[in-house]
Amino acid sequence: MSCDACEKAESNPRTGHYEADCIECWCRAMAQSPAAHKALGGNPAELQDAIRARFPDKAKYHDARLKVWAWIRRLDPKD
Repeated sequence: MSCDACEKAESNPRTGHYEADCIECWCRAMAQSPAAHKALGGNPAELQDAIRARFPDKAKYHDARLKVWAWIRRLDPKD
């Protein structure tokens, strides 16, 4: 984990605490965004565009995409 907000998210993934400069917090926030819900419904373009806008570097985009999807899975109410 990257910051105090991430430590809180470890035990409570839906915490409303975020650090502005923390990539992990950004990924957790994106996982709860309307774009993430659309991606779960089969339309990932908006989520991909949002991640690519924040991380234009291909390697960083790939890493962030994996983190966002890990949070999406963790936050899934079906689990």
